[in-house]
Amino acid sequence: AVVSTQSTGDGQPIVDGDRFKEEEGSLVATGLEMSEAGMYQCFCYNTIEITQTYMPVTVKNMTVPVSIDGNDRAEGVYNENINIVCRANGYPLPIVTWFKDSSEITAEYDARYTISQQNSNDYVTSTLTVLSVKDSDAGQLICQAVNQKVDTYTAQLGITFIVGHEIAPSISLADISIQLNSQIVFEAVAFGYPTPTISWFKDNYVPIVTSGRYFVDEETLFIDGAQSSDTGLYIVKASNGVGEDAYANATITLADPEEDTVIGDAGDYIHVVNHSNSSTNQTLILSSTVGGFAGLLFVICLGILLYVLMRQKKQKNSLPPPDAETPMEKEIERSVPLEIVHAHTFEESIGKVENSGQHHEMEGPTSL
Repeated sequence: AVVSTQSTGDGQPIVDGDRFKEEEGSLVATGLEMSEAGMYQCFCYNTIEITQTYMPVTVKNMTVPVSIDGNDRAEGVYNENINIVCRANGYPLPIVTWFKDSSEITAEYDARYTISQQNSNDYVTSTLTVLSVKDSDAGQLICQAVNQKVDTYTAQLGITFIVGHEIAPSISLADISIQLNSQIVFEAVAFGYPTPTISWFKDNYVPIVTSGRYFVDEETLFIDGAQSSDTGLYIVKASNGVGEDAYANATITLADPEEDTVIGDAGDYIHVVNHSNSSTNQTLILSSTVGGFAGLLFVICLGILLYVLMRQKKQKNSLPPPDAETPMEKEIERSVPLEIVHAHTFEESIGKVENSGQHHEMEGPTSL
């Protein structure tokens, strides 16, 4: 059978082209215009008979708001070329314009700047190319997309453009010692421009990736719950496309138990981890347990006991000896003999008076 279609608007057959295509008895239309609305007629015939059908087609003035995406940062290398890309969606397809520091980038802006664009059914990809990047190219770029029919449908992407000078990569890594079941943080120090990409390896260049107990974050390798199998040689590589790749290696070893210095019976300890790259580079880790408080309490009690004993001794030394006479006793001693002497003298005086009286009484009658 042969299938043909035509529009009743002008009665002309529709010919396959970029916007209209016949696919297995169906008519596929792309990008219909308002004028192309109407009644479409389909004919199907062979040598025996002809059949036909009609289908109305309405074209709506449909628009889709604009959206835009891309990286908000671009790093260019001095005297090298760079392509900066942004992509815009919308219907109809939006018009993309580039700006640098608020000035529109056109053919007259700078001969080193060119803009290319690729359209698809759903989005536009716009690429800004800068040749032989200079320091003056650094600044703020804007990729702006505007709907062709509704200019209020607008979207922008701000891009910070940085220019750097090429520097070959370098990297360093230091030996460390670990405790079993501890958390390991193995950190390298890398330098270069563009920023180097870091890769980790163990022993015979076995790649280390984020998995299980291992987590790789650029220059830092985290290992959860250290095990004896984690010891060995580690290799780190830095590359940025400038010159040769840089390598560094270091070892992870188990810490010597003798390095632990135990303080007291409670289990307090200070552990020193020595790094082989410097005799003075040490990490001091102080750990305390609940037993430390018991030791402190014991010291306080001992101090109180000593204080009480010293106070008692001081009071004892301030008392006089048992056989020593007190000032009151000495005063009494001195006063008692005097009272006795005085008493005896008084009695003798009375006696003498009495004897004298008797003597006079006896002599009285005699004299008469």
